[in-house]
Amino acid sequence: LAMISAVAPATATPTVAAMKVLLVEDDTDLLTTLADSLREQGYAVDTAEDGEEGLYRATEAGYDAIVLD
Repeated sequence: LAMISAVAPATATPTVAAMKVLLVEDDTDLLTTLADSLREQGYAVDTAEDGEEGLYRATEAGYDAIVLD
C-alpha cells in the first residue's frame, strides 16, 4: 500500500491580511512615492489627493491607520 502525505511543502507560508492605510497628500509626487513605499512594505494603501476626498474615504471604509499632512 502507498502512503499519501497531507503535509504542506516547506515553502508554503501563511497569508496575513495587510494593514489597511489611507494616505492623504496634495503633492502628487510625494503621494506616489509614499504609497509605493508603503505597498512595498506590504501595506494595503488607498490614497486621496485632498482633505475632502480623504474625509469621504475615511468615513466609507475601515482603516487601521490614516496618514495626512
